[in-house]
Amino acid sequence: MSVRYIDEIDLRILSKLTQDSRIPFSRLARELGVSESTVYLRIKRLRELGILKNFSAVVDLSKLGYEVEAFIKIKVGNQRSPLEVAETLEKIGGIMEVYEVSGDFPILVRVLARDNNELSSIIDTIMKVKGVTDVDVLYVIRKIATGMYARRVSLMVEKLLR
Repeated sequence: MSVRYIDEIDLRILSKLTQDSRIPFSRLARELGVSESTVYLRIKRLRELGILKNFSAVVDLSKLGYEVEAFIKIKVGNQRSPLEVAETLEKIGGIMEVYEVSGDFPILVRVLARDNNELSSIIDTIMKVKGVTDVDVLYVIRKIATGMYARRVSLMVEKLLR
């Protein structure tokens, strides 16, 4: 997707939405100096282009009892491709994200669990997936920087405005 499909108004809308996705269209329009219908149509177009994926709440799952987090590197044998294995992994509860990466372990998953027993059960389930030959578990001891995504996206969009 090329940036040529969007203009300065689109970028300014994206920048504002990354700072506050609940901002009313009327306030957004006022701050950008455009009509409310322009904001509505621009957001609709950004969604249709797949640039603006969704509006969602950020839930702190640790406050709901999911206190154990780990990243698991997964080695895949020759009988299945990493993408085939990833499709199976997506269905396992507790796996929050699945990435194809470089190296000897071509899949990296992020896992959340309530306790070590639940994490152990998830690891056992992963090991039973056809094509998985080995795992390397990286336990998250402490989160150092969180909530960076929205700030980083906003800065990247602002950079495009220059």
